[in-house]
Formats: sequence, C-alpha cells, structure tokens
Amino acid sequence: MATLLSHPQQRPPFLRQAIKIRRRRVRDLQDPPPQMAPETGTTEWFHLKQQHHQPMVQGIPEAGKALLGLVQDVIGDLHQCQRTWDKIFHNTLKIHLFSMAFRELQWLVAKRVQDHTTVVGDVVSPEMGESLFQLYISLKELCQLRMSSSERDGVLALDNFHRWFQPAIPSWLQKTYNEALARVQRAV
Repeated sequence: MATLLSHPQQRPPFLRQAIKIRRRRVRDLQDPPPQMAPETGTTEWFHLKQQHHQPMVQGIPEAGKALLGLVQDVIGDLHQCQRTWDKIFHNTLKIHLFSMAFRELQWLVAKRVQDHTTVVGDVVSPEMGESLFQLYISLKELCQLRMSSSERDGVLALDNFHRWFQPAIPSWLQKTYNEALARVQRAV
C-alpha cells in the first residue's frame, strides 16, 4: 500500500485529484509575505475601529465626533506601535512597522477627513467649528508623528491638511473673539 501512494502514476484518479485540490488550498491559504501582513492587518484594524466608532444617530455632528474618536485611536495605536511593536518587528523581521503603519493609517484617515469636511461644506456653525477645531488639532498631532518615522521625505496624504479646514476658520476666529471679549469684560 505504501508503494501505491508513493508513486504519483500509480495512485487512483480520485486520490490524485484530492491531492491536487489539497495542494491548491494550502497554496491559497499560505500567509502573505511578511512585508504585506502588517499593511493588511493595519487596514483591517482601521476598518474595525471605524465600525466601532459609527454613531448611533446619523448626522454631521455625530459623524464628526466619531471621526475625532477614530483619529485619537489611530494616534494612540501609533504611539504604542512606535514604543513597542516597531522594535520587535525590526529585531525579528527587519521591518519598520511604525513607518508602514503610519503610511497606511495616514492615508485612510486623510480619506475619511476629506469626506467629512466635504460633507460639512462651506458654512460652518459654531458647534461644528468647535468639532472641526478638535479634529484639526488631532490631525496636527498625527502629522507630528511623521517626524518619528524613518520616511520623513516624500508626499503624504495628510500634507496640506490645513486646507481642508479653511471654511471653518471664520468660525474659529469668531469664537476666539467672543472668548477674548468675555475675558476682558470680566477683568474690567
């Protein structure tokens, strides 16, 4: 029996076919190359976090709060990646995980923020202006992580992100003026 199974030509046709199917399945299920696995995992993590932050009530203010929470989670994850996981991946696989994760996540965040600022439009209420300002500050913090990346050169999706917030600037200036005026009146 051992000789029957060891020679491919002597195997019954159904067994040859079963072995071909098994080999094909094993080949299809093989892990992606180590360089692709972190990018795939990063994208999957981002989409899971995005689903987690989906607002119960669908509205622009709720979407803004959800996006702000998502960006803050991305920043926290990148800090953890920078402190811990980058060293482990670099020592074992010679992969700069932080650079790969930063590049992928900043692209995904940029797409969501551009979509959100497009939906908000040109007329920004004071409440929406506050939400956009918090989002702007979080994006600025995210961009500062780029300085820690080994890939400081090159164009990123978040370059010139401040342009997406130009419609909100009058709202920010009005809020600043109102707060300064209130402080001066209290001081007098």
